[in-house]
Amino acid sequence: MRYLFTYIVCVLSLIASAQNDTEIYVFSCDLLSATPLSEANNISRNKGYDNQPYFCSDSLIVYAGTLKNQTEIYSYQLNTEQKKRLSYTVSGSEYSPQNIPNSAMLSAVRLDTDGKQGLYAYNPKNGDSKAILPGEVIAYPYWIGPTMLMASVIENDQLHLYLFDLVKKTKRLIAEQSGRFIQRIPNSDRISYTKQAGTNWELWAWDPSNAQSKKLFDLGTSQDGCWLPNGLFLCSQNNNIIQIDPKSHQARNFYTFTNPNTRVSRLACSPSGKKIAVVTSLIEE
Repeated sequence: MRYLFTYIVCVLSLIASAQNDTEIYVFSCDLLSATPLSEANNISRNKGYDNQPYFCSDSLIVYAGTLKNQTEIYSYQLNTEQKKRLSYTVSGSEYSPQNIPNSAMLSAVRLDTDGKQGLYAYNPKNGDSKAILPGEVIAYPYWIGPTMLMASVIENDQLHLYLFDLVKKTKRLIAEQSGRFIQRIPNSDRISYTKQAGTNWELWAWDPSNAQSKKLFDLGTSQDGCWLPNGLFLCSQNNNIIQIDPKSHQARNFYTFTNPNTRVSRLACSPSGKKIAVVTSLIEE
């Protein structure tokens, strides 16, 4: 039953993407400028679902991109503008790629054509893969160490956030009704994550020093964002990117796309903060 639910959710997502193609733009970021984002570069340039960008370094991005009605892992070198396919799964699609810390391997969520969903490690040189945490229906993962993983997991048709220790083979519940955003807070050991609150979303932080979670601030209807190295938070809202100061909770407009039909979803920031990846689509008028 849980595999069937996962399969339906992903199929509906792909149908929506076919109607409103998503593209990944990488901007140069200068926080001291009146217009902080400039020099937009469409790195996907592909019909269909191109999403979930992740900076492995300041110059290397991995993302999920459509190829012949399924999605594969792609990399893009910003310095050379070279795009490369990294996965070759015949019977499944990959989502949420990211590098595994202290390793040459990548991880990605794979949805097989039979509806089975799980997390796999991939060798970017040849596309070989092996299962991580077999039996767990991982939806949105985030590595906090080479053997430590925090992930939103599908259980009883809902997402719940867990901390996995791959060496000790332990699993700890962090939060119920979690979302798709999980990311370390800059200059901190705390891990931030989104949590559903009715029809809206909240940003929370889990502290490994005391294993406690604390609410940071409300996000409204936005469930996508990223942290800047200076500790400010960016989130998407319609055709805008909003900046939130976690200390004062003050929000201001960071960037607006001139086309009001643009919809911003996922965001990613490079380690240095000099590049921002933005996923956009156009709504039908």
